[in-house]
Amino acid sequence: MADLNSPRYGHGAVLINKKIYIYGGRKVNRTTDPYEMDKINIINEFIILDVSKSFKTDKPTWDVDNSGSDTNPNLYNHGVTSGGNDLMIIFGGISDTNSSILWYCNTENSKTFQSPNVNVSSISSSNRFLFDMNSEDKYIYIIGGIETNSLSTVTESEGIIMIDISNIESDNIISNSINANVASYDHTATLLNGKIYIIGGYNAGSYVNMSSIRIYNTKDRTWDTSLTNGDIPDVRRAHRAVEYKNTIIIHGGFNENGDTNDLFRLKVSTLTWEKLNVLGPDPGARYSHTFNLVGNYIIGTYGLSKTNGSLSNIFILDLNTSSWTNEFKPLIETTSSSSSIPSPTNVDRSSPKKSSGGKRSPSAISRIETVTIFFIIKEDRDQLVNDALCVKNVIDQPTRSNTGFHYWTYKKSNFR
Repeated sequence: MADLNSPRYGHGAVLINKKIYIYGGRKVNRTTDPYEMDKINIINEFIILDVSKSFKTDKPTWDVDNSGSDTNPNLYNHGVTSGGNDLMIIFGGISDTNSSILWYCNTENSKTFQSPNVNVSSISSSNRFLFDMNSEDKYIYIIGGIETNSLSTVTESEGIIMIDISNIESDNIISNSINANVASYDHTATLLNGKIYIIGGYNAGSYVNMSSIRIYNTKDRTWDTSLTNGDIPDVRRAHRAVEYKNTIIIHGGFNENGDTNDLFRLKVSTLTWEKLNVLGPDPGARYSHTFNLVGNYIIGTYGLSKTNGSLSNIFILDLNTSSWTNEFKPLIETTSSSSSIPSPTNVDRSSPKKSSGGKRSPSAISRIETVTIFFIIKEDRDQLVNDALCVKNVIDQPTRSNTGFHYWTYKKSNFR
């Protein structure tokens, strides 16, 4: 029997079509339980959080769909991403029931995962956990991590795995190993404008210095390490990150001094760190949680703590006000009645997945632009552009994600 109040960590989450899908994890009795790597209490719970409607943290709009629980893998410290449209992809992790490395499902139609055959002949360590994961176009990237051959001995996984998911429903999935100077784990890897920024983590018995950022260019497949400046965060692992308006926001994590609830923002154009001063009730220091961008909010779930045995199961950061809040309010709220704005499910997208949805009609496009114009008339022009972009974000389907965090594709309107 699923219990949404049960503490857990090492789960994964991804935003697809106005829903956050939370999968797997390792259940614990208290959030202060040890950060262990074993095969006890691993779950395959499939939690769905509806973010098309307002909700409060004491009564979130989530539910459990365990229709595929008989065959879905028990996993934690795995990676979760979106392959476009309603396609959800899981890679790696620690399991007590399954030896596969890749799973997928079409979330609109089924919550049962399929496991295609993946050609890993060119990869020395394809079984990984505590890595980070991104998707771009027809590829997913698995960065770093630990080999799962032995949980008692830590062996860092070298390089980056690139998997072509354009034919994920076939049994001919091709993967390649990319030589890259990354052998860390428990880091974050954030995709922004064709570059993956790898931040923090643990390597060879030491924490990775936050003053140095490893960057992989997915376009020309080059690798670089750059120094940062500004208010540089303390070293950490098991933290989380999201991309937001050409910056990367990191949260939480732990090091030898304990865990933290601080927030830092990295401006990628200058690689400048800034500590964020956040108002509102502190949700508590935590690590090994999830952290998903939804419009101008970040929604986090579960995780462990070094000091707090009763962390909240869900917490929200309002980026408009730079404050923690107990309430989520989408810009356009979905109701049970028919809407003039098409659901992302029915919007045609270029993606590896074949879509049954139709293309957006001219009349639908017109209705969307009408909503945008309403914001322009109502608000100050500078704020209007940001608000209108957020409206477009809510309407358009998100296309980028990774373990515990989500990336939006911003499409600007022509403002006159």
